[in-house]
Amino acid sequence: MSIKHYNATEDGVEPDWSTFDAIEVGPCAAHADAVDSLDPSEVGGDGKIFWCVYGHCTEGGRVAITDVKTQHQAQRVALSYERKLRAARPELRPCSRCGWLFDEVLLGPTGCPNCHGEGLT
Repeated sequence: MSIKHYNATEDGVEPDWSTFDAIEVGPCAAHADAVDSLDPSEVGGDGKIFWCVYGHCTEGGRVAITDVKTQHQAQRVALSYERKLRAARPELRPCSRCGWLFDEVLLGPTGCPNCHGEGLT
């Protein structure tokens, strides 16, 4: 199955990877008038659930990049986007505890904003 990348971005254009500090994946529910992010524990089998790959903005918040049908597809897409992010932001390093990318120079070796991990891998 082919995935249409950047289908959740404005105009379907590849984002500026340098504006992100992480890639996230999360389930969403489509309704007649809105789309809601879900907690993964809320995912059911009603067929209205899809998965979104987000860029986590350096200034906070997140931006939807690509929507896909399954969690597996979202995780595969997220890995490819993480490679693009690391190419755009080589100063980011993965936390040894949770894998979240962060700027060691800016935050220090124990400054992971996700888990306050114990340094880099």
